Amino acid sequence: MLVAFSLDRSGRVLTQAINTSSGHASLDAAALDMLVRAQPLPPPPPEIHGVVLQLTVPVRFFLN
Repeated sequence: MLVAFSLDRSGRVLTQAINTSSGHASLDAAALDMLVRAQPLPPPPPEIHGVVLQLTVPVRFFLN
């Protein structure tokens, strides 16, 4: 799955969305919840410019 989100300079998640679903609603919801629970994320380094950063990251779950 791919999760897209925007991040402000302090590491706060401003928006989040599933770009590519896992095919399972519960896993998609868990990926979004992961971002909420991880806040604040580390702030971006100063050499990365912009007030808001747009990121898309892969998320993989391994189930036993």
